[in-house]
Amino acid sequence: HRESGAVTLDWSGVNALNLWIKGDGSDNVFKITIIDAEGEVWSYEDLNILKSTKWSLLNAPISGFKTENQSDGGKQINLKKIQAYEFGIMSKSSQETHGKIYIDQFVTRGTGLSAIWTAPPGTIEKLRVAVPQAGNIDFTGTIFNEYFWCPEETRKMFHWAKIVANAKIGDFSGKIELATESQNFSDAAALGYVSDSSSRSVVSSQSPRLISPSIQIIGNNLFPFLTNLTIGNLWFDYTKYTFSLPPLGGWGWKGASAEGDVGRLNYHVFYISQPYDSFSAGTRWIGYWPALKIAAYTVYSYETARITNSGQVNGSQLSSSQTWDIKPVFKDIVYNIELTKWLFDRRIQTELMAGWNDYTRFATADYSDLYHPVYNQELTPTLNLFDPTYRGRIETNSLFLQGMQLSGEYRYAGTEYKPRFRREAVWFDDSDADHKGYTLRVTQRYRGFVASTEYDDLTRLSNSDYFRYRTVYGIGYYGYSGLDVAFNYERRREKYVAVSSRSSFKADKDELLGISEIYARNQLTPALAVWFKIRVDDIEHATGGASYQTNTLFTKLEYYLSSNARLFAEYKTTRYPQGAWEPKGYPFDDNYFLATFELTF
Repeated sequence: HRESGAVTLDWSGVNALNLWIKGDGSDNVFKITIIDAEGEVWSYEDLNILKSTKWSLLNAPISGFKTENQSDGGKQINLKKIQAYEFGIMSKSSQETHGKIYIDQFVTRGTGLSAIWTAPPGTIEKLRVAVPQAGNIDFTGTIFNEYFWCPEETRKMFHWAKIVANAKIGDFSGKIELATESQNFSDAAALGYVSDSSSRSVVSSQSPRLISPSIQIIGNNLFPFLTNLTIGNLWFDYTKYTFSLPPLGGWGWKGASAEGDVGRLNYHVFYISQPYDSFSAGTRWIGYWPALKIAAYTVYSYETARITNSGQVNGSQLSSSQTWDIKPVFKDIVYNIELTKWLFDRRIQTELMAGWNDYTRFATADYSDLYHPVYNQELTPTLNLFDPTYRGRIETNSLFLQGMQLSGEYRYAGTEYKPRFRREAVWFDDSDADHKGYTLRVTQRYRGFVASTEYDDLTRLSNSDYFRYRTVYGIGYYGYSGLDVAFNYERRREKYVAVSSRSSFKADKDELLGISEIYARNQLTPALAVWFKIRVDDIEHATGGASYQTNTLFTKLEYYLSSNARLFAEYKTTRYPQGAWEPKGYPFDDNYFLATFELTF
């Protein structure tokens, strides 16, 4: 792993680096490399930790790091501005190294550390201060508060909290999450009338809503080929095509999953139980070789629903029955394979992907209650849909010119390639299905400057008269005294009329769109940052020749009071040519003010 770039890390006061390592039983050497404020390269090597296949804690004292310049025996490492760090393995006997290890929970230890500048920016939001353990049980939690205002709904206040308990005995552990969701302050109490003889007025209160707890039992390292066995609520993510996390979190259905290693292959398999006779099952296999990665995914889903008011005939009389009649609604199977190959010391990366989706619908159902679908009507004949998807991509990094990245991609996505557990179904059906096309992109980085251009061309498979041509230009400068500035322009011509057979997506587009964006972010202090974005949309409808412009201002403040407390505030306003054109209703994302405070412990 490596973190580098304009943002440096302040490790002043750090006296040791700790991390957990699961070795591969080899005789390889584990190496930690850091580049200090003066650009000096320092390394720490452990000769024995990879010999074990169990999780082991590595303590790497700063005093144990040696400079690669052996002549500077008295030189001291400068921890004020760490430019990069890297974990690696190397062979004791040859230059070529083979092996696979796992690392987790990398932390810095010392005195007087800055929680903001010690960790990479991408991990700051995940930092937590744990409550001290009670025996073999430890607790963590989150308290979230939100204030929201928009013209359509005026102001709202929302609260949410979660506590997580983890316990461990030997190779077995357990986990439980308990969450509660508060009512809006404005809905905390309601005045009503009871239906008694006096028609007396009473106050009826609304209680907070308890979210069903998430419970897991976990077995670790049960067999050489079984690293993890989990029973309970499952939370994991395969790919955006096969089984992915929706925007608001994982699926969390009850079931079981197992993970382990067979030679160079890492596998994961799961089974989840859903309402009635419904279930989903799948597996993921990933193999690693020097400069090569192969991955395969398969997910099968079977959906059923119950028939309401089911009855039976006794003689000539029809009588009702309490027995539920369960019938199939659909089945869906997707299988994908991906290959990634690196060449010329990873300066060239090639990717190939192929997938197939087979969908069969037997009947329609009412999903007003998502967890208790009701059977509607059998389809005659049964609906059968099948489509493939293919993608090929090549990317070069500093191959022809230092800092230049070139990439090209060709893709084919069948009209009905829409797996059930695809990510954000409506967005997927528009952007990742029903087309063939290619994308070309050039990016150049030089001393904080980044310039890029991209061209995307696609034709819709459902109708060759439908298309999208898209060109994007961008230039930015990053890292000058904490200031990032960028400008982007996109020009898009699109014509598309479609209705998805698998989601609520509908399209009726025939327009020319120009989007201009100016973005700036300033890290005022290690704990405080502010950024804003101005966007102008110029839209021209090909049918009728109507044209108009919308303008948007979006600004945000980020303040980290500590490593486990943060305050965010954002404001967005959009101006339309006519007030009647402004969207109304949820998600209220065109004009609003939002302030959130989150505390983790």
